[in-house]
Amino acid sequence: MQSAVAHAGGVGREAATREFNDPAGRFVEEDLYIFAYSMNGTTLALPHEPELIGTNRLGFLDHYGVAVVAWEIEVARAGGGFVYVVYPNPGTGSGALKLCYVVPVDGEWFVGSGVYGTGRKCEKPAFPRNRPVDSGAMRQDSSRSPCRGWQ
Repeated sequence: MQSAVAHAGGVGREAATREFNDPAGRFVEEDLYIFAYSMNGTTLALPHEPELIGTNRLGFLDHYGVAVVAWEIEVARAGGGFVYVVYPNPGTGSGALKLCYVVPVDGEWFVGSGVYGTGRKCEKPAFPRNRPVDSGAMRQDSSRSPCRGWQ
């Protein structure tokens, strides 16, 4: 993540998102990749779903009704942090719990990345919809995991 943020700040949005969208590039490794959105919800980088580049996903809801991109924007505007979502894993094609970290590049756009939970059945998230997760509390109390058995 740090190298992606530094890269974005150094080369600018157009060059950075071009690299983030390259499936064979240095910012993509199987189901680990950098994604980017404008603060208005427009998809800037999503290497495994290139058909979504340029589309507005502000209203995109995950399997449980969580407004994924709207939540990520809220967290990015607050300076960055963690969000849990259910999102299609490019390695399996199935929706999976994903812990994402998002960081604003500037006031206009943000970058993020995340890791998918594997081998566990997800239950309905335990956190309120569309509200940032208190990442400090999560680190100290892993029993608050939104997916039973995945800690």
